[in-house]
Amino acid sequence: MSASRRTELRYPGGRRALYGAAAFLASYLAFLPVAALRYEDLLASATVTVDGVSYEVAENLAPESVSTVAGAGHLLFNAQFVPLSVPMDLGVGTAAATVNPLLQAGGIHLLPLLVPAVAFAVSGALATRGVSTSRPLRRARAAAMQFTGVAPLVLIGIPLVSVAASGGNAGPDLLWGIFGAGAFYPAGAGAFGGFLAHKRAGF
Repeated sequence: MSASRRTELRYPGGRRALYGAAAFLASYLAFLPVAALRYEDLLASATVTVDGVSYEVAENLAPESVSTVAGAGHLLFNAQFVPLSVPMDLGVGTAAATVNPLLQAGGIHLLPLLVPAVAFAVSGALATRGVSTSRPLRRARAAAMQFTGVAPLVLIGIPLVSVAASGGNAGPDLLWGIFGAGAFYPAGAGAFGGFLAHKRAGF
């Protein structure tokens, strides 16, 4: 008599998807106070270059008009190397330009880059604590699957944090956001967390 097989549908990534989603939401919450304190200053000093001419981002995206809720989302994506796409009025037309205020500011403003990296590494390690394997790369691959819980939040989050700007909407770059913040970043950081945790006996 053959063993019964489970035929119900299962979400890709299983419980690892939940850990990934939790890490994304925790990172967003961590950026709320950062946005409340620093968003306006970061955007006010940000510049973009179009056809060799430098423009101030604040001329087209007024930072004081961006809510803390949206600003935190912008900075969270920036911390995962996803730039903001801002429509710039060039006088003779409008062109979309990208800018990452955190990277452009540099210095102490690079510290927030650690927030999602650490969150996804920790969630990748925790999500795979029950994985029985003697091979660290296998656990790393399992931890990388947490991206399946992050990708839907990214798809929902990008339009939610997009704001009105001169000539259109400004927000996280869609293509970079989907593939970067939605897949590669949580998968890579999660895999690193799973691999590192495997090297520590008992974790």
